[in-house]
Amino acid sequence: MKEFKSSSLTQVSRTRNKQVDALSKLASLTVSYLTKKVLVEVLKSPSIEELEVQDIIEEEGTTWLTPIIEFLKEGKLPTSEGEALMLKLKAKQYMIEDNVQHTKGYLSTLLRRVGIDQSNYLVREVHKGISGTHSCLRSVITRLMNLGYYWPTMHMKSMEVIHKCEACQLHSSVKTNLKYNLVPIIAA
Repeated sequence: MKEFKSSSLTQVSRTRNKQVDALSKLASLTVSYLTKKVLVEVLKSPSIEELEVQDIIEEEGTTWLTPIIEFLKEGKLPTSEGEALMLKLKAKQYMIEDNVQHTKGYLSTLLRRVGIDQSNYLVREVHKGISGTHSCLRSVITRLMNLGYYWPTMHMKSMEVIHKCEACQLHSSVKTNLKYNLVPIIAA
């Protein structure tokens, strides 16, 4: 210290000193069978391969997604000014990633947009498929959104499938309460 012109000591808070603190604790370990080396492995490539998921049902012809996809990919607009304006406004909610259309959510991750045929298949599979539990509407929709799917008529489509399910009709509870209150008839 005498050879330096000046020196100062400053206290570093624990939040800024986590890595050094962890290294000092590793160095102070007195376990005889562990070596006192910190091994660091740098991965040059991902350790797992990315899975490629294919659609089970392909949409045929034009769907409600077609104009939005054409606008996002090619910038193609309808001839009518009103329709073109509406399409531009709708397209702000969507994005295309790896040739798959997604919708942007405020509180959720990107949700994959599906067409009519795919939506029918998804609802049936979640409600009464291999892992289906014949659950209620809210549970089916929550599961679909957790799986990463979305379409505008999700609630109506799911309600149709659930109300048409034979197993749910057979095993549902029988309502015994009256639809309307009884009205007493007074004799003259």
